[in-house]
Amino acid sequence: MRSFLSLSMLLSLSFILTGCYAISPSPKPMPRGYSSYDQAFKSAKGAPARDIGYEYSNNKNNDNIDDMRFAALELVEMLDEKLERSVNSIYLRSPANTAFYNSFDYLLRNELMQSGYHLENSAKGVVNVDFVAKHASAKCMNNNEGEYIYLALAIDVTNNVASSVVGGFYQVPLNDYIPAGHVKLDVPSCSSE
Repeated sequence: MRSFLSLSMLLSLSFILTGCYAISPSPKPMPRGYSSYDQAFKSAKGAPARDIGYEYSNNKNNDNIDDMRFAALELVEMLDEKLERSVNSIYLRSPANTAFYNSFDYLLRNELMQSGYHLENSAKGVVNVDFVAKHASAKCMNNNEGEYIYLALAIDVTNNVASSVVGGFYQVPLNDYIPAGHVKLDVPSCSSE
């Protein structure tokens, strides 16, 4: 009988202590987590990077952006003249999600904001501007100085036709360039430059 009482008391006491520990306000032990604190973190390999037309480095990327900046600045200046500062808000569309179009989208947005335009997230009730990049004619492309491309800003595109266009021929890096977009646009003759 004595052993039964001591065994039942021991079991009761262990249940009580276990219950107290489970609902105790004291902090619980932290999980182990990453087990090798003194070593470099080893994560799983990510997806391979998308090809952007050149071996990426910070310097190479900055050089490409700088080579495109003049074209973006000039396009925004031509847009200013065309709109005669009567417009404050613009919705800018880029035709594709590639390194070429994303770079120009970034540069155009910066130049538009520097010129005082408010960039909208919706096309309703504001001037819509589409960025267009088209291959130049063979005569323009076979210049000794390199390849040229026709870059333009198409204003208020309806049924794939712009009400007005500003643009010109530029020598910019064509890394990751693909013909894209829905705007029907005739590339002017490069001799008119």
